Amino acid sequence: AVEAFLNGRLKFLDIAGVTEHVLAEVQRRNGPARLTTLEEVVAADQEARRLAAEAVAARAAA
Repeated sequence: AVEAFLNGRLKFLDIAGVTEHVLAEVQRRNGPARLTTLEEVVAADQEARRLAAEAVAARAAA
């Protein structure tokens, strides 16, 4: 979300909304997951970034 803001694709006040959406969606999909390996952390990060990109694109299209 911050990267999208810095690149002019997202308004400053939308950063929190995108972040909140991503966190809620990850929790909805995965439940209360405990990340114990580096691979799990990297996978979670990649998923969150993908979801954030989708949310930014959806806001831009609206």
